[in-house]
Amino acid sequence: MNRWTRWSGAALCLAASATAAAQTCALQTQTVNLPLASKATPTFAYQVRVQLGSDADGRSSGSQVLEVDTGSTGVVVPLSDALRSAWDASKTPGYIFYSSDSKYHPGKYVDVPMQLGVSADGKTAAARVDRITVLAAQCTCDVASVAQRPKPLAQVPATCAGYDGSPALSSSTQVLRNCSTISPHFGMMGVGYDRGVDAARNPFLNLVQMRAQRMSPGYIVSAKGITLGVSKQALSGFALVPLQRGAATATAPSDWQAPTACASFPGSGSDYRVCGKLLPDTGVSYMMLNPMVPPATPSSLQQTVEIAGHPTRVVPDATQLRLDVVDAKGQPVFGYGFAVGDGKAATPDSVQWRGPLKTPPAHINSGRHLLAAGDYAYDAACGHAGFKATKAGE
Repeated sequence: MNRWTRWSGAALCLAASATAAAQTCALQTQTVNLPLASKATPTFAYQVRVQLGSDADGRSSGSQVLEVDTGSTGVVVPLSDALRSAWDASKTPGYIFYSSDSKYHPGKYVDVPMQLGVSADGKTAAARVDRITVLAAQCTCDVASVAQRPKPLAQVPATCAGYDGSPALSSSTQVLRNCSTISPHFGMMGVGYDRGVDAARNPFLNLVQMRAQRMSPGYIVSAKGITLGVSKQALSGFALVPLQRGAATATAPSDWQAPTACASFPGSGSDYRVCGKLLPDTGVSYMMLNPMVPPATPSSLQQTVEIAGHPTRVVPDATQLRLDVVDAKGQPVFGYGFAVGDGKAATPDSVQWRGPLKTPPAHINSGRHLLAAGDYAYDAACGHAGFKATKAGE
């Protein structure tokens, strides 16, 4: 989702030059197809059945379905019996905040085994992570602003009511409100990068085979499914964009930075563009444009409508929009276009404005409908984002 998250403690274009992009390091040959528990992707969310904790180590036989989210990093699940022993052993409080719905989910970090692509009967799995830190969330909370600095919690509360009035996001001006028990059906598996979170919390990059260096870390997401691991053969035909390595932060090691894309509005009579970091986000069905100012967004490219009961600035229906992924020289390597609201497979449910921002970079969240126009790859071993036009998109 458009989850700039924190964790605490349909015309297409491929540039010929990009399709010949060379690998700068060697890749392993092994990959794994990950079975989905959902259908009709990318119109609907990508979902995968998993086992965690005692379910994954054979002491119990339950499983749960998680949404695959390339817009965040890390697994977030409700506290359950399968996680209870790990919860009791943990001393590390944690949280995640989803800016797309302004909900805050507090709980504890727990270290557990995990199995991915689990069969409905729980007897087989496509892949395994020996140990991974996940957030076992107790509650769902709103966030409210206050005038006085709130007092931090001394320990994780036993009930959700105990979170009310506590600081949100380590903030001095915001507190949690209306905390209630998290839905047992909630579950997100964040597999994105450049999210300010340690890649060690990304299950798609920490399979047993990857840690043993028998599989190169990375993945491919297409309209038809998900492949874990990347290889020269699997990336054949992709336009590979070299990624830059970002600096380490206090909360996360260095990570690959997102590729750059530009959104333009052909036929609008304006040369206005939004160019910045691209987030191909399987967690949302709409596109978000978060531009820099100046220049100001032309009034002809925005209007305010009600979405889910909230006034939202959007690009008007019938507006032609083109999204191009560009290389370091600003040359397009992959792109597609649509008319807002035309209902085609690659067209997002809406195109929403965020911000604007006063400091660079701008941000573009494509939403998951990009995957109807092309396949998307992340090569964490060699540092590439990959895009490949699909026949459906053409």
